[in-house]
Amino acid sequence: MSSDHAAVNFHHPRGKQKGLEYGNQPQGKFQYIPNGLPGLETRLPLLFSGVLSGRITPQKFVEVTSTNAAKLYGLKKKGSIGPGFDADITIWYPQESFKPFTLTNDMLHHAIDYTPFEGVEFKNWPRHTIVRGKVVFSEGEVVGEMGYGNFIKREKSSLAGPRD
Repeated sequence: MSSDHAAVNFHHPRGKQKGLEYGNQPQGKFQYIPNGLPGLETRLPLLFSGVLSGRITPQKFVEVTSTNAAKLYGLKKKGSIGPGFDADITIWYPQESFKPFTLTNDMLHHAIDYTPFEGVEFKNWPRHTIVRGKVVFSEGEVVGEMGYGNFIKREKSSLAGPRD
């Protein structure tokens, strides 16, 4: 699973509305609309709904959101829990204690003026996120230190090669 996350405001001179308000053409010009959608914070909860509905197993969820992504992008210390790995873990709420909610843009931690998922009901959400052994997100709040992230130079994909 990958993403075309694009943090572009809708109401900005070069934002999503640009292609919709093109000269005197009521249909606008699609080629001027910046591609992608904001969705970095909502991607995992949206995919996790597949686990809750029984469409995928928790193991498949981890495979498509973490393990395979790390292999694809050559991130050797990511995508698994074990000796020598970075201990990046997301902990979800116990399902029986989570109260579903309807998402609004102001609940998110981005500086974008919209979310395409406004009005979607979420039945679970990450409770804690641990990066390299430190809690960086807890109970809906970012608690990590600014600048704690690391640039990781990717290596060759372990999934590379011709496909049959």
